[in-house]
Amino acid sequence: MLLLAGCNSAYFGTPELQGRPGMVQAGEDTALWVLQKQEEIRRVGVGGGSTRRGGGTYWREDTYYHFDVQAFDPVAARPRWSRRLVTYSDPDLKPTQRKPSRVIGSAVSGRLLGQADGRVWVLVADNPYVLEAADGTLAFDRAGLLAQRPELEGLLPSDPQLWRFDQGPVLTLADGRTVRLRGPGLEPEDYVPRVAPAAAVPTWANGRARVVPTPPMHPLVRHVPRGPDRWLALFNEVEAADAVQDTFGDHALFPYSIQDAGPLARRRFHDVRLEQTTRFDDTYLRVASAEPIEGSPVLLKGRYVRDPVTGEALSPGEGDLLVWHLDRIDSAGRLQLSRFDAQLRPRWQTPLPLSESGTANPVSFWRIGEHLVVSGDWETRKDDIVTRAPHVASVSLADGSVQAWNLGTAAPAGDSAAPAKPAQ
Repeated sequence: MLLLAGCNSAYFGTPELQGRPGMVQAGEDTALWVLQKQEEIRRVGVGGGSTRRGGGTYWREDTYYHFDVQAFDPVAARPRWSRRLVTYSDPDLKPTQRKPSRVIGSAVSGRLLGQADGRVWVLVADNPYVLEAADGTLAFDRAGLLAQRPELEGLLPSDPQLWRFDQGPVLTLADGRTVRLRGPGLEPEDYVPRVAPAAAVPTWANGRARVVPTPPMHPLVRHVPRGPDRWLALFNEVEAADAVQDTFGDHALFPYSIQDAGPLARRRFHDVRLEQTTRFDDTYLRVASAEPIEGSPVLLKGRYVRDPVTGEALSPGEGDLLVWHLDRIDSAGRLQLSRFDAQLRPRWQTPLPLSESGTANPVSFWRIGEHLVVSGDWETRKDDIVTRAPHVASVSLADGSVQAWNLGTAAPAGDSAAPAKPAQ
């Protein structure tokens, strides 16, 4: 984008998403916040005395990096407001100098830390910015923090990795202490990490503890219970064959231990039957059979949408199922979301302006009422150049219609509000 102002001009690069988006709650209102970094290059004319070039004018290029927070209506996937946090530039730039400014800020990054006490903490480099959750106005910055807590002068960490968030900002001070700033007064307190209660270790009849398989780093939900002895699972042939190799009931008790065929898996719905088995003094469930359901669709890399709270399949209601899958295995593939009713009849299938690579789902998503809000990158390739554009999309769980926004172009995605189609 080129903006002309007299003899000067400015070029703005594509905004870059910093860290992951965050869902912010302010009273009854919810907004999706993103932190972005954008490069600006200004071409400035400087009088050149007696030189002949340019009629006595030298052209200087100055570089700036802007960090902005932008809030979106998560259901409409449209921006509400934007707030400038900070701009990095050459502090020693002289108005009449002829050489370009020094490039300051190109290596600086930032991220949303978290929300507490009605405010959102944002970190850019090692500098905190605290914004009101309701409208994004600046409550205080690093100087304001130190004004409230002068005892932290000289102790705030210079390494951004020493900032975290756990019900408030957690930081490792220069003297090695780790503290959390609690409440509106930002009272420093010794930080003790929360420890999740350990799950009870199952045992055999003789009291010997069972060996618990290590859960995967990226959980994958491939089954939905349909009763005490039945699952509706998404498997391919290899996974189904492995599921029934369940002599000691590990697959029934720990479904994640069933083999994962990876990103090329062509899965379909399977009717999985569990049966009670007695071995010596132990009685337990084991996977007895896993049969493909005739006529069910083949879903490339199909898996259920995982509820981030329960870890189980996310239910859209009415006994229906939500499934992620792809339309292609290569980089041109797009993420699809489909809803099936309890009889596996497709209600809708909708493509999202998002790509997927690797073995895990890289998108962030939230359920807001009857919408699924999704954020991630859409990868495109032209003339062997790969472009990744961050997008935000809102999918209606009722009919699969989608509204989407391209964060790179600050405009609706090309196929926003595209109608959903029946699943194939």
